[in-house]
Amino acid sequence: MKTLRSIIVIACACFMVAANGHATTETSRCSELVKECFAYNGQERDTCFDTSSKHIFCEGTEMGALAATRSQFSLLNPDSGDVGPSFLGTQLIDRACVANFDNTWSGALIKGAQSTADYNTLLEELQRCVHAPASDMIRP
Repeated sequence: MKTLRSIIVIACACFMVAANGHATTETSRCSELVKECFAYNGQERDTCFDTSSKHIFCEGTEMGALAATRSQFSLLNPDSGDVGPSFLGTQLIDRACVANFDNTWSGALIKGAQSTADYNTLLEELQRCVHAPASDMIRP
């Protein structure tokens, strides 16, 4: 009985290590996909973030969620200036802010794994890049 209990404990421990290793591998693969996006510019970068967020390695992860949010800052029509896509509503996107966010996120990815708090900080920084236009009622 003691031997059976030992075998079960060892099997459970091995399973937990394997499961954690698998999760780490998936996160690492997602990280590699997202890092590749920073090699592109403009619409290609935005599309890369969207594609990465939907990839099996990234789907359901914090990094995938951040990539999906970042992809929503895409300019679907490059001739429209700094006006965001219609599904965001009427909002102005600060392209310089998004570029700074990309630099910050790229640097964080190079440093290694991020915590949930790190992802929340990055998401808050990205959300600061969106501004509602001034109300017509306020304008003279």
